[in-house]
Amino acid sequence: MASTINAITTGTGGVVTTADASGLLNIQTGGTTAIAIDASQNVVVTGTLSATGGVLGGFGVGQTWQNLTASRVLATTYTNSSGKPIMVSVTGLAATAGNATGIVFTVAGLGVYSDNRFTTNNPFQVAGTTVVPNGATYSVALTENGGTPTLTYWYELR
Repeated sequence: MASTINAITTGTGGVVTTADASGLLNIQTGGTTAIAIDASQNVVVTGTLSATGGVLGGFGVGQTWQNLTASRVLATTYTNSSGKPIMVSVTGLAATAGNATGIVFTVAGLGVYSDNRFTTNNPFQVAGTTVVPNGATYSVALTENGGTPTLTYWYELR
């Protein structure tokens, strides 16, 4: 059985979270209840949910895919200052058939994703996608043994 908590107030910007004697949870923004969980653990939405009010507005909400291929440079560090996490998706093409091609995503100084591909017939494309938290730095590098790969696409969900 869950503990019962009476009148807890937390948060900033007029957000108040309370649990009454029956264990019901209410999240209020500006005096209007936005989300409640009833005794049967059903989510009840009342009032107006707003992306700018903080109730909605998570990853992907209000964001669109942007083609940044022409303005991004490989092995260059960028900073996500969008106010939200973003998703970065990059594709590169090997210069020569028979060469191994790799991709490495670095976020906040950590190599968070890498992949290497090899083909003997045709130049191979390598691709990857990662999430970059708000405020984090990020870069993408393409590698190829014996050649210089080409950036094919660089898209960001921002």
